[in-house]
Amino acid sequence: MGLLFSAAYSKSENEIDQYRRQAGQSDFVYRGSTWAGNENPQRAGFAAPTGTNFGTAITNPEAIAQLSGSNPAAYAKLFPGAPYNTPGRFDDTTVRFPSLPSIEQQEIQTERLGLTGSYQWQIAEKTRLSIDGLYSRFKNRSTYYQVQAVGLNRNNTNAAFNTANNSLTPQAARALYPGTCVPAAASDLLPAQDCGQTLFGTTPAFATALNAQNQLVGAVLAPSAIVPGALAAANPATSNIFSTNPFNLDPYDYYNNPASVGYIRTSNRLAFRGALIGRPAVKIEDVNVTNGNVDYLVATNVDLRSAADRSEYTTTFKQGSIQLDHEFADNFRTSFIGGMSESSNVTQGLLVEFNRMDSPGRFIYDEREAGNMPRVDFGFDAADPANWQTVKGFSAIRNYQRYVKNSYKQGKIDFDWAVNESFNVKFGGNYREYSFQTELFERNNDLLNPTLAEAGTSAASVGRVVDFGQGLTVPEGTLASFYAPSIEKFNELYDFTCNCVNKWGDWQLTNRRNGGRENFEVLEKDTGVYLQFDWNGELFGRPFRGNFGTRIAVTDVTSNGTTSGGRAIVGTNNYTDYLPSLNIVYEPIDDVLVRFGASEVMSRPLLGNLSPSITAISVPNTGDTTGATLTIGNPQLKPFRSTNYDASLEWYFAPGGLLSVAAFSKNISSFPQTISFAAPLSAFADPETVTAIRAGFTNPFQLAYIDANLPFVARQFRDAPGGYLRGIELSYQQELDFLPWIFKDLGLQLNYTYIKSELNYILDPGSATVARTTGKGPFLGVSPHAVNGTISYETPKFRARVSVAYRKGYSATYPIAAGSCAPGLQNSPANPSVAGTPCDSPLVNDFTFSESTTNVDASMSYMITENLSVTAEGLNLTNQASERYAYQAANVVTQYASSGPIYRIGARLRF
Repeated sequence: MGLLFSAAYSKSENEIDQYRRQAGQSDFVYRGSTWAGNENPQRAGFAAPTGTNFGTAITNPEAIAQLSGSNPAAYAKLFPGAPYNTPGRFDDTTVRFPSLPSIEQQEIQTERLGLTGSYQWQIAEKTRLSIDGLYSRFKNRSTYYQVQAVGLNRNNTNAAFNTANNSLTPQAARALYPGTCVPAAASDLLPAQDCGQTLFGTTPAFATALNAQNQLVGAVLAPSAIVPGALAAANPATSNIFSTNPFNLDPYDYYNNPASVGYIRTSNRLAFRGALIGRPAVKIEDVNVTNGNVDYLVATNVDLRSAADRSEYTTTFKQGSIQLDHEFADNFRTSFIGGMSESSNVTQGLLVEFNRMDSPGRFIYDEREAGNMPRVDFGFDAADPANWQTVKGFSAIRNYQRYVKNSYKQGKIDFDWAVNESFNVKFGGNYREYSFQTELFERNNDLLNPTLAEAGTSAASVGRVVDFGQGLTVPEGTLASFYAPSIEKFNELYDFTCNCVNKWGDWQLTNRRNGGRENFEVLEKDTGVYLQFDWNGELFGRPFRGNFGTRIAVTDVTSNGTTSGGRAIVGTNNYTDYLPSLNIVYEPIDDVLVRFGASEVMSRPLLGNLSPSITAISVPNTGDTTGATLTIGNPQLKPFRSTNYDASLEWYFAPGGLLSVAAFSKNISSFPQTISFAAPLSAFADPETVTAIRAGFTNPFQLAYIDANLPFVARQFRDAPGGYLRGIELSYQQELDFLPWIFKDLGLQLNYTYIKSELNYILDPGSATVARTTGKGPFLGVSPHAVNGTISYETPKFRARVSVAYRKGYSATYPIAAGSCAPGLQNSPANPSVAGTPCDSPLVNDFTFSESTTNVDASMSYMITENLSVTAEGLNLTNQASERYAYQAANVVTQYASSGPIYRIGARLRF
């Protein structure tokens, strides 16, 4: 009988500074930026040249000022003609530009605790019982502080705003603002939404308001802004105020009521609306285009964002198993294993942000020097809190909580029959059951927030300065620090994590946003049997051993979720795999082994990808005409399947010494591929489902987006058709015990791997009537060349090692984005005044790549007693940066990051 316990604990903190740019569909100047209205010629992208006459299409003076002002020569460079655009058109250029460049610092804090226990009982001479248990807890907090040019990636043009005059009623003017509140009572499908009525009733926030003639008169409340179920059509014609909560006003009231701290005097009661337009209001001063990529950009009127984005989670894991071994006879034994485990993850996501709209400074992006990262100059002192604010109806405050539970049960029995000294028969069976459950609680609307001005404070009281550039070679002129919001200080101010309604707004969390589609569960049952024959004999008078057999694996999947209409839905899948295998070992001469193996293998998809329905959907509530996303589960997803062949020659030239060469080939028949593709909502859902999706929204901008059948970027796993992966591996290891003195405790390991691969990836998933399109590319994330070396030192009490790992650059993403149409217009009207049909979800048939890296790590441990040891570890000692880029023909940097060296200490206790 024996009992053993052990415990381990570690804690770490580190920072990662990085430049990051998203590559893909949003890089095209035209994409998602078609102007609303009927301009002649039609336009998409940036502000028109100074002096442009829009005729009757745009008559509002503020709209004209926002949508024009670019340098004519610079603007023309974005429309250089074939092959990038049609001469005379200004809505179809496929020139690419940096749509969302970002400067970031990530703070990571982790804490690990592990406990193990083992018990053994020799019940009888031929019967032994073993019980093992494990508990672990992992805490992680990751906070991104970032500043980015968010206005380059938005389009909030509005045809009604373009022609708005001084006679708009307050209700008509309010309809042009994003971020308005729509009150709702809770139902089985929809969450409740408070717009001030819970604490402030139906009393207008102010006693007076401006009427349609811009006169200050008595306030007349619009019931549809406060009373759940009230219709805007039933509002009094003289309605001129939409708020009852004076601490968190409606956007219209905030900017257009003289009693508001955000009041801006105008003649048409559309104050600040023009500042929310985005890319079409960005004025180009200078630009350079090389091979279709903008590598130099100078612009003004850019909207900027400084944010703190945090994900904090705790994962606990518990596992218990029992093993019973019994010998029925000297040549026949059995082993039974039964066990279960459970993993639970609780994640909280928090985000707060500052904004700077229509920044007058010159935003500069310069990648012409082809360095590690471009020069990014935001055109103002980003570290000065006076340059940042929160914007009504635009600045987000996010709070969500996700609960995930994974459980596992298994029963396994193995039999081993030694027929004779050289032949064994093994057989057995197993049953495994996996379950996955997830539930998401979040705010119903992240944009219904008070401004700092409404709280009587400023950015200076709720933020901190972040220094940028640790471990990076930063180009001269790039900002060295920026002011970022503090999640803790925002929470002290608003108590936005209270899950309540307070005077600042509705902070309630609900699991019914968008119909509760993010809540689902998957159950997988795996049954298997196997039969294996082992032999150990001679061939030509030399040792010859191996095994062959087969395994039959039966998989049944049941996934439960809800449709967009809130109805229960079940997805099922089942498949059977026959997995033969053969392994041979031959020793032609002493200490030399020749190995060969062949097998059919499979690996089941992750349970979280097997939901039966749309699991997440997001629709812009700001008036943007692009930006909707959804995630679609796929319970019919097949496993990763391949046929593997392995061969090696190994020479054990000394105790602890090995020199080997190995070759391998994997013929992959199918593998799950993440597809990101875009299409109108009607391509993903039938009319009934679209109606049900629509019923889950109340915001007028979201409803208009759905009604217009605008594009959604969908994420889903699909079954890709496969390919091959082949390679060779050279290995050398030796204990250097022939050296004198203390050097005899040294050891050396060297390894080189070469891999060649080609897989067929889905470029366009197709439809019921259109066949899918595929393209060939290498296995993603795998380096064609890799070299690893380790030198170690080991004594009974002390161990140390230094490792060097080299990876040649590799392909990280392919395609960058799947799509069903080519970039640009899907048609090309001869008359530039006629609107074309833009492909806002184009196929980006290109790669992202990772540069070569060389990492140096070191670790050591010392055994203080037989029961206690301490460890120390150093990672990335040479400060190897992570560098990624996109596009084969004209590279652009997409990531340049460095964590700097990372140091950890830990302890392990055994008793």
